[in-house]
Amino acid sequence: MPPRFLSAQDRQQFNNFPAVIEDSDLITYFWLTPADQDQLLAVRQDSNRLGFALLLCALRYLGFFPHDLHSAPGNVVEYLAQQLGSDPAVLTDYGNRAPTRRDHQQRIMTYLGFRRIQRADRDGLLDWLSHRALENDRPSVLLQQASERLYQQRLVRPAITTLERLIVSARQRADERTYQLLAATLDAATYQQLDTLLQPDTTRGTTLLSWLRRPARGHNADDLLDALAKLQTVRAWGIDDWNLAVVPPARIQHLAQIARHSSNQALQRKAPQQRYPTLMAFLADARERLTDEILDLYDHRLAQTLRDARNDLRAHHLHLTDALQKQVWVLGQIANIVLDDAIPDSQVRPRIFDVLSRSRLTQFVAEIETQQSNLDAIHFFGSRYAYFRRFFPTLIDTLHFHPHQPPESLLQALDALRALNAMPHKPRSLYAVPTDFVPAAWRSRVMNRDGGVDRRWYELCVMAQLRDALRSGRIWVEHSRRYANLETYLIPPSQWTALRPVFLDLVPIATDGEQRLIQLQAELEAAFQRLDAQLANDAAVRIADGKLTLTPFQGEADEPSLSQQIQALLPRLQLAELLHEVDTWTLFSQLFNHGGGHTPRVDQLDRHLYAVLLAQARNIDFQQMTAIVDLSYRQLLWCNNWYVREETLQAVTNAIVNHQYRQPLSHAWGDGRLSSSDGQRFPVAVRTQNATPLPRYFGFGRGLTFLTWTSNQYSQYGTLVTPPTHREATYTLDKILDNETDLDIREHTTDTEGYTDLMFALFDLLGMQFAPRLRDLSDTQLYCLDPHITSTHIQSIITRKLNHDLILRHWDEMLHLAASLKLKWVTASLLIRKLQAFPRQHVLTTALQEYGRLIKTLFILRYVESEAYRRQIGAQLNKGEKLHALRAHLFSANRGRIRKPYPDDHLNQANCLNLIINAIITWNTVYMQAAIDHLQQHGQVISEDALAQLSPVRFAHINVHGKYSFDISVPLLNNGLRPFTGDAGTAAFGAAPD
Repeated sequence: MPPRFLSAQDRQQFNNFPAVIEDSDLITYFWLTPADQDQLLAVRQDSNRLGFALLLCALRYLGFFPHDLHSAPGNVVEYLAQQLGSDPAVLTDYGNRAPTRRDHQQRIMTYLGFRRIQRADRDGLLDWLSHRALENDRPSVLLQQASERLYQQRLVRPAITTLERLIVSARQRADERTYQLLAATLDAATYQQLDTLLQPDTTRGTTLLSWLRRPARGHNADDLLDALAKLQTVRAWGIDDWNLAVVPPARIQHLAQIARHSSNQALQRKAPQQRYPTLMAFLADARERLTDEILDLYDHRLAQTLRDARNDLRAHHLHLTDALQKQVWVLGQIANIVLDDAIPDSQVRPRIFDVLSRSRLTQFVAEIETQQSNLDAIHFFGSRYAYFRRFFPTLIDTLHFHPHQPPESLLQALDALRALNAMPHKPRSLYAVPTDFVPAAWRSRVMNRDGGVDRRWYELCVMAQLRDALRSGRIWVEHSRRYANLETYLIPPSQWTALRPVFLDLVPIATDGEQRLIQLQAELEAAFQRLDAQLANDAAVRIADGKLTLTPFQGEADEPSLSQQIQALLPRLQLAELLHEVDTWTLFSQLFNHGGGHTPRVDQLDRHLYAVLLAQARNIDFQQMTAIVDLSYRQLLWCNNWYVREETLQAVTNAIVNHQYRQPLSHAWGDGRLSSSDGQRFPVAVRTQNATPLPRYFGFGRGLTFLTWTSNQYSQYGTLVTPPTHREATYTLDKILDNETDLDIREHTTDTEGYTDLMFALFDLLGMQFAPRLRDLSDTQLYCLDPHITSTHIQSIITRKLNHDLILRHWDEMLHLAASLKLKWVTASLLIRKLQAFPRQHVLTTALQEYGRLIKTLFILRYVESEAYRRQIGAQLNKGEKLHALRAHLFSANRGRIRKPYPDDHLNQANCLNLIINAIITWNTVYMQAAIDHLQQHGQVISEDALAQLSPVRFAHINVHGKYSFDISVPLLNNGLRPFTGDAGTAAFGAAPD
């Protein structure tokens, strides 16, 4: 990691006031108390009084004195000036004498109990940060923790460069401490054994390490058996005896990442005190990673088999239809003979056999009897029994299953099957085995008339039910991350008591459930009354057949003239040049750090990074990229392996999104508090484990979904890759809770398919508003807490009273779950999938859904009441859809078909594409603002409404094809930007430098 990790712009921001200070903070930190006013009595002159007050409140709010006092937002200066009865403009006269500023700062520190940081304080902070870096060594997290620590100790935060150096030193100490602690747990014999991981294995044609870190490409039986063999190999190392608990899990994952990316030669060259701990961490991580991979492959394999079974059933029905037509014709011929009175009874049978031979008639009757059997998808699922037997016995022998709540009859069935697999001769029927878990649809096949069970169908039923139980969390697996015990995803009860007030400080929600419901009941009654009055006056809203109906509003016309004027002015350039230019503004290339902490081994690392990012975003492989950028394939591959990963790509995306947030024009499109999420599907051209079929989009092929989160400023702050068959609502909260940009997301929208009652509840408990677009409003139910609401028009549409007591009984559990999400103990999508899949609904899920229906009803009433609100939601979703077109334009090489085989590669590709999208949006925003300034300088009047109608999603001026050069092809103007298109634009924009 470099000695500095912040850009010059970030340092300036951290040393001064934030660009925006909310009204709530204004009242809390910038209100001058009587004691504050007493401190101001000794200060003379209005400028000094205002400057003193601003310094005082800044220290109380920020924990340090801003370098530039004049960087304070205007609302702050006006608020303080109003309290002092002075003119805000006098602040410009403050601070002309350095002794005055120093004297004021010293008096303020004494008054507030702060002091300057000393050498001993720095040493103590470094030691404290070293321990925090063992838990999480992300520089941004450590910077936040250090600032909070200094504030708690009433120490004035030093210059940001000082904190940068302390954080770099703390991370280095954490690395050294990790190696020391792990190395001390092993003996010389284990060291020699670990070296065998790096030695070639002639039976596999590669080293053991390379074999273990190679993920599965598909989910067939061979892939499962290979993954099971790897897990058995890893378990043979006796990892539980290594005492890895001496370091936090995050450090184990950090070292494991180094081992996954390093070549054998690089690991062999490492010093022993680093090599062996790295290999230990890799094996420990591999045990969990392989366990999850096996369970994922098993889930995918059964899901695919169930899809195949349903397809076979449909094909069977088509075959029956064809056979039925032939049988009807034959029956018609036979019926004509039987009904012909001219044929004697004694000749009927011979005449029938003349038309249809005895053997053919016998076959015909057999076919009819076969058709009478009631076949279903389970029948065709059972035809794969021999295929499942290839891996299922090994799977249940290798993995260690545990029940969520014992006793669990399905686990007893697994024990019975293990014992059966050990027998040399397996009986066809089983007796005295558990059958409580067998669903009704399976019982006719599983259960025999004599009280026993059919072994073949019993084992197939166990396979299917095990998949469902793993998905729901009813059964969990030892050494798994994603299939662990449901309770382990939440904050431990022993810590919840201490963290509860922390969560309630972060999220302004009532700690008492009764108080919250009283508040919501008042809001609900007021909203129902407004709707009742609205129905009499608003033709767009009506009740028809007991259902609430909403007439769609007419779309607003765009303002193409201004947009076309701007487009005509924008400079033409290569995509590679654009990326380089955005880097000169944000210095994002400096955020790509080596995964092993080493210094770059290639010259012009930034150009290699650009090439890798563009190759990934354009869907070009590195072999093809060498012909486009004239760079070495090996160096591109090395750069990709060590620098381009989810952690660094997200940090770069955050930096570009923050730059976009600071542009004045972006605030004409939104305040950064509203966002949306949507998925875009791409076909896959190779065999990979997470791609699934979806005929509507991929025909006979398979594909993946790139989920993206878009702010109302058009920036995209997050992306995920999911199978296209997964419901997008499950992942909606993931990137919102992971958001570390300057965007303060308060409200989020999705399309109609992206919402559930559970999502309404979770958003509200996390202090946000969920606001999906509702297409079929008439099918949506409205709920109430009090059934005695009186109204003129709306009584018929209130469908049910909510279970007040259920919500109250589980209020603290609901807060506990929300806090676990907010404080990042668990990923939202993982927990939501568990809650939704739990058999007969987990009681907490039921309570959350009941609460969600209340929040959803309030939202619907607001949605119906305000056309402006509906337009805002629709406009936000349209922003995301516009970006889909840009994404498809970029991701068009190789026919837009994904050709990378592994899930980690897919996520990196999606993140690179998201990064380039944000770079284009930011570049367009900067140059659109310059074009607007140019037009205004030439006398054109541009309204705020006209600015709001503009969009930075434009790419006609960007060449994404041809050879890429990372040199800026034209001389920049005095303001650091390119000249506009055309002589007039250049002249107005500023002369080119000499």
